[in-house]
Amino acid sequence: MYTILNNIKDALSGVAGINTCRIGLENGISPDDYPLIRIQPTVSQHGAALPRKKVSVDIYFGLNMAESDEEGLEGIYAAMDPIQAAIVTALESSQLFTAVWEDTIYDMDRFDPDLKQYYKLAMSRFTVVA
Repeated sequence: MYTILNNIKDALSGVAGINTCRIGLENGISPDDYPLIRIQPTVSQHGAALPRKKVSVDIYFGLNMAESDEEGLEGIYAAMDPIQAAIVTALESSQLFTAVWEDTIYDMDRFDPDLKQYYKLAMSRFTVVA
């Protein structure tokens, strides 16, 4: 599974405007990490009927809300839209695996409550087969 996660990370590392791209949702994410992408594996499957490994991953992405003070949340959502589209394109166009985008959930803020007022997270779910 780790090889698949590294291939996903490599595919997403080229998304324009992203400051950090890492595997896992670590504690201590700092303002310097934003804009960010985090790759969180959720389910791994492999069996006799499935010759390749199938991994469900949640791709978190987020922005610093302070960078859109003039536009507020409308500006943040507008800025997140092209990031989400770039993530889908990067994964679905990979030659190393097949990725299927399931959906995107906004308002996935799950860090220190003091940070919620400054950072906005969303999550796109994918099924990846390699």
